[in-house]
Amino acid sequence: MNTYFEQALFFLMKTVIDVCFFFFLLRFMFHILRIDFYNPFSQFIFKVTNPILIPLRRVIPPHPKVDFGAFLILIFLKAFEFTITCLLKLHAAPSMLSLLIWPIGELISQMINVFFFAILLLVLQSWLNPKNFNPLTTVLIQLTEPVLAPAKKLVPTIAGIDVSPMIAIVILKLLDILLAGPIIQFGASWSY
Repeated sequence: MNTYFEQALFFLMKTVIDVCFFFFLLRFMFHILRIDFYNPFSQFIFKVTNPILIPLRRVIPPHPKVDFGAFLILIFLKAFEFTITCLLKLHAAPSMLSLLIWPIGELISQMINVFFFAILLLVLQSWLNPKNFNPLTTVLIQLTEPVLAPAKKLVPTIAGIDVSPMIAIVILKLLDILLAGPIIQFGASWSY
């Protein structure tokens, strides 16, 4: 990318893709984790993603445990982003193998990041305003429970302080480094 115009265009494209990816990732995770459908925050995510997902469901019906339509949109968005990045930075199209592997690694990494930041937000909320429960807090609790519950069993509360978020964050970051990182690296290595 040589010109400022190309850099600005790349930034705008990446921002739009990342925002869309975030909404569909939350939709995908909400379906898997059975997040309260009637929560106002959940309703927002569903309403934002429905215009694309509902027509897609005519072709790919949802499964009770996994929303395959949302999954395919997530893979498509990351594959598209990877293709544009390769074209602009490497001046070459990525291989089909890299377009299959790299987005899966990115999806795993971004799911780990959602858990990571949800835990951080929940911890901050508990420190700053512990008695305030709002729709977002409820979603954060439901979202982080599958990650925090095993950590709470591993390390019980110490002197009234719950250290399970620290344990969960360390494990999440290790998973990102040891699981998602190699998949992303492997996918990127086939791009040229």
